[in-house]
Amino acid sequence: ALIFSSDLGSFPSDLGFFFRALFVILLCQALLLLAGALYQLFCRRDPHAVLYNFGTFLTNVVFIGLPFVHTLYGRNSQSMLYMAVFIILNNIFTFSYGIWLLKRGTVEHATLGSMLRNPPLLAAIGLIVLYILHWHLPPLALSSLKMLGQLAPPLSMMLIGASLVGTRVDELLSDRALLVFTVLKMLFIPAAIVITLRLFTDDVNLLGVSMICIATPTGVMLPMLTTLHRPMLSLMSNRMVTITTAVAILTIPLVNLTVSMPLPFGAVCQ
Repeated sequence: ALIFSSDLGSFPSDLGFFFRALFVILLCQALLLLAGALYQLFCRRDPHAVLYNFGTFLTNVVFIGLPFVHTLYGRNSQSMLYMAVFIILNNIFTFSYGIWLLKRGTVEHATLGSMLRNPPLLAAIGLIVLYILHWHLPPLALSSLKMLGQLAPPLSMMLIGASLVGTRVDELLSDRALLVFTVLKMLFIPAAIVITLRLFTDDVNLLGVSMICIATPTGVMLPMLTTLHRPMLSLMSNRMVTITTAVAILTIPLVNLTVSMPLPFGAVCQ
């Protein structure tokens, strides 16, 4: 609902703009995948190495990134279009490469149908189709979707909070490898990627959305997929989601300060 409630009239109609943005977003995703692969390579003797890889590029773009961008930028900007592309790519890599990692080279569950049944992916594809064809939703549908979209931030916080139940803080803080992963995933990797993206674009909105997407915590899909495909790693995947979610309220502003990105944080207080 948040995606479809975006005002397409505020988007540039030049398709060249869209493809330039697509290139930057693809580069961003490629750098995330590279960071995860390098992390697994350096930690290959660690039994959780595959999770460090998956947890690096699987970011919580739907339940944290999407409400965050909507709150900061509103629906009257091209930022929601950028988010739509991020969500599409995030789902594609999660249900193909991510499951391939967990299944050690097999892709029996990474089917096209499983990806296309994902609601955020379908909504993101729909927004891009509307943008390309210059179609607009009727005012009644737009206002209804806007009201539904306003439920997303509190509902996402409830879901994330539920995933933290039963987690012991002392267990998280005593795991040195997990703490190192958290610092790299939540601070150093996002800052390095945003600095790299600045070499290719000066679009402040695009850079801001990219920073938010890659600085969000590890996605809540990781424990679910790990339980299905490699159950012995499910406890560690829950810890990864818990600790990255807990520190995100501090690390996202720190990354923003590090890369000097002028995010409109004042919108949150309005």
